[in-house]
Amino acid sequence: MKQPTPIGSWTLGAYYTYENQVFDFKDKDEPQAKTCYTSWGGKIQDDIELFDDHLITVGFDTAQLSSRHTRKIVESYAGFIQDKWNIMPRLTLTAGLRHEDISINWSNWSSSEGGHYKDPAIQKEYIEREYHQIVPKSFLTYELDDLADVLRDTSLSVGVSRIWTPRSFCEV
Repeated sequence: MKQPTPIGSWTLGAYYTYENQVFDFKDKDEPQAKTCYTSWGGKIQDDIELFDDHLITVGFDTAQLSSRHTRKIVESYAGFIQDKWNIMPRLTLTAGLRHEDISINWSNWSSSEGGHYKDPAIQKEYIEREYHQIVPKSFLTYELDDLADVLRDTSLSVGVSRIWTPRSFCEV
């Protein structure tokens, strides 16, 4: 949903997925792996045009992943702000910050060698860990569209960004 207002253009989005699968192995008669995941999330943001060449974006997003075995696998909340300036007709500077709070239930159980806890000091099947991080992102972009027909929808960007995530292969 997108809604223009006197204080900017608000955008709201949400999703929900449910996955229930059974994986069979060729040499076995019974299913060897089952999955049952629920994933949902959403994002709300406001694009505030201060003047023709200056756009500020603020927002919040969340993503959640859970299974029937553990109530929560990943829980993520983030707030962000971005400032975009059109310095010249083809040159844009975008600077932004994002703060993330992520909670993950990591598996502490290993089924190899008859099964054991990966961290024997913690006698739980899942260990909840919290991660908090500020992630800066800045880009200088030069549009090449009107230089030649072959460069249409082409741009060059130079940026500084911190790519950060503690997440595992099983994602939201």
